[in-house]
Amino acid sequence: MYIPVTQPGKAPIATSGHRLDVFLSAFATVNNWNDPVLRNAFWRCYLPITDGASIRSPATTWPMRAHEGIVIPPDCPVTGHAEGPFTLFYAHFHCSFHLAGAVPLTFKADDDTRRALDAAVARHDEALFKAAVLRLVACALASLPAASTCASDVSPYTTMALEIMKECPGDRLANADLARRLRISEATLLRVFRDNLGVSPQKEYMRLRLAHAATLLQHTSKSIEQIAEECGFCDRNHFTRIFSREWQVPPATYRHTATPL
Repeated sequence: MYIPVTQPGKAPIATSGHRLDVFLSAFATVNNWNDPVLRNAFWRCYLPITDGASIRSPATTWPMRAHEGIVIPPDCPVTGHAEGPFTLFYAHFHCSFHLAGAVPLTFKADDDTRRALDAAVARHDEALFKAAVLRLVACALASLPAASTCASDVSPYTTMALEIMKECPGDRLANADLARRLRISEATLLRVFRDNLGVSPQKEYMRLRLAHAATLLQHTSKSIEQIAEECGFCDRNHFTRIFSREWQVPPATYRHTATPL
């Protein structure tokens, strides 16, 4: 059984001082899951209904137990395994913060959220399912360490610059363009990024462009040439070289290896 809720082009939802965009969610039964080591550019949230699957890293295994959620941050190289069929709710989403060196975390989905998900599936109601999935993702984010999700100490200039970058992945905006849009000096732009993120604006912009490209490779049928253009690269060769350096595999291999979960 598979009930998808995709939201391409929909406005992200503001939550707890951050922007949240759930772009794919589903209720599915999966057979013989064998997800190779592959970093993802987005967050993943799982709520198994049955036992039998696990998330693994070279050092740790996280069993996926029935009714116990697990949230996986971006850039987290783990594998997924199940020798037989298992059933779960899952969601892929972007959020306006990311965790350096993060690992999967388990969380407890409250009874009301679980009942809401079950009711939406029983009624085949997409609107109810969408609302219930947002509750599930909120539970997952609430399980994260408080310091990692605090937005109050981030400069509003950094937040606004990041939103511009995400909205314009193909524009190749220079620091001067970003500073002009924010009505600040380039020196101020460089300073707030260094203080808040520890990287330059252009390095973060490239990371976001490549993350957007990875998401398009995994979740759309657009050609690699189209994705290269949409993400601001001059041609497929240039895109492949930069993408491979960041993700350790070329775009075509990334797309072939990626799994729906």
